[in-house]
Amino acid sequence: TGLGRLPGTRVEVTTSAQLLGAGPARAILGAAFTIPTLKREPLDQFRVVHLATHALLPGELSCLTEPSIVASPPAGAASAQAAFLPSSEVLDLKMDADLVILSACNTGGPGGEGGGEALSGLARAFFYAGARGLMVTHWAVDDAAAALTVADTLRRQQGGATSAAALRGAQLLLLDEAGRNLPAAFAHPFYWAPFVLIGDGRRGGQPAARM
Repeated sequence: TGLGRLPGTRVEVTTSAQLLGAGPARAILGAAFTIPTLKREPLDQFRVVHLATHALLPGELSCLTEPSIVASPPAGAASAQAAFLPSSEVLDLKMDADLVILSACNTGGPGGEGGGEALSGLARAFFYAGARGLMVTHWAVDDAAAALTVADTLRRQQGGATSAAALRGAQLLLLDEAGRNLPAAFAHPFYWAPFVLIGDGRRGGQPAARM
């Protein structure tokens, strides 16, 4: 597909697994993260599902007519088409998740003609599949800032905060640390403000996770 590598996603996913008590074996990384593998997972057994990858709007590639999550192509795939999970196939997933984190560019809908409506369809598909809360993005995300935001959000959530309070705390942390322990550029909304929550379905108890 020509999409760039996302080196921060490996750290993001493994850190999430540790924070959720899921262990490294729960994380599906790199070439192992394919659409067939994802569909084989018992997603209805996990309270938090975290996807850190690329996402595409319709028209970003000529072969795409739906908003799509991008995975690795299966070994021997005839084309890159097998690497896309369009919103219509998200509907077929069986989930029972308090929170689905779509840590990728534009998963909540960018501005511009048609874009917001298209990605709201992606979010809606995850709700129909069984998600009670979604953490999505309004625009392209910085790899490092996204990893920090997701990790700190989960850390706060594990401490008892609601998803909304946890995300707000993580965003304030990026703002407070910009120019100190983080790059000064992180004070710009591009870095700290792309994520938003839709719904807040977190329940009590210790969640399990599949990355």
